[in-house]
Amino acid sequence: GQGVTGWTYSGQGDFSHYTNPYTNSNFYFLQYASQNAASKEMSTVQTPSSGVTVDKTVGKIFFDEERTNVTHSGLEWYSAPMNPNDSRIIANKLNGYLAGTPVRYKYEMLSRSDVTAAFNIEESGVQIASLFVAGIDPGTLAGDPVYNYANRNQGQVDRIPSLTDSRSAVKIVYNANSTVATGYINWLEILYTQQLVGISEALIFTSPDTTAAVQYALSGFSGNKFSVFDITDVLNVKIVPSQADQIAGTYSFRDNLSSGSVKRYWAGTSSAYKTPASFVRIPNTNLRGVTTGPNFIIITPRDFLAEAQRL
Repeated sequence: GQGVTGWTYSGQGDFSHYTNPYTNSNFYFLQYASQNAASKEMSTVQTPSSGVTVDKTVGKIFFDEERTNVTHSGLEWYSAPMNPNDSRIIANKLNGYLAGTPVRYKYEMLSRSDVTAAFNIEESGVQIASLFVAGIDPGTLAGDPVYNYANRNQGQVDRIPSLTDSRSAVKIVYNANSTVATGYINWLEILYTQQLVGISEALIFTSPDTTAAVQYALSGFSGNKFSVFDITDVLNVKIVPSQADQIAGTYSFRDNLSSGSVKRYWAGTSSAYKTPASFVRIPNTNLRGVTTGPNFIIITPRDFLAEAQRL
């Protein structure tokens, strides 16, 4: 099953995260029929006989706290508000991080202030960047808060951090010399070099952007019944043949790649398979067969809700 958050490949080895502004859950509908049921079998990938060894991928983590809707309208949600000198620590485990390799930090911040504000960004106690956000004219601050509630700015920086047990601790400090300043974190992305090591008997990873026959080398698996699936297209999942290597817990598989895009894989043992917690039975529906319904639908801002309800 595919969740409602994930990553989009941007090209040149870079990725951007996405979320669903309407829900935090995804739903799947399964049809059971005693006869004449449609079925689909997974196809098997035709793999090359050899390939260039690949044992690393791009590790990806994002922080996107949709907690504050500053204008009480629309789809723009941000972190909890920050007052001047407030700080926020965002901690993550960078699973499989290859020590000594650069980590890319990408971020977007907002500030509602009459002066230029600065977001100072630290990793594990070491400052790695500062992001400045321009102030807003005092007259605008006193006017319509929806038209230009806050200014924003984006940035990114590559650094080689000194991490303990591959644990990242990004600290963001909001600085603004003003009594009417409020800051927000929109999102933070962390991209790093990740070794192909299993995490709790499973690993989801993307291929490199290249044209070549490759052989992936994976390790860190202790269970049996190891499988690999090409999940690039979640509606057309494919089986990828794999084999156990001589060292216990290591496996390999091969595939053909084409530049300009990346593939996505799930690799793991049977103990990592997910099991639905519960099922809910619903009656058959026919949305196209509905002939009666509302005469019109009103979509309105909160300010005009009373007038809309009157209509």
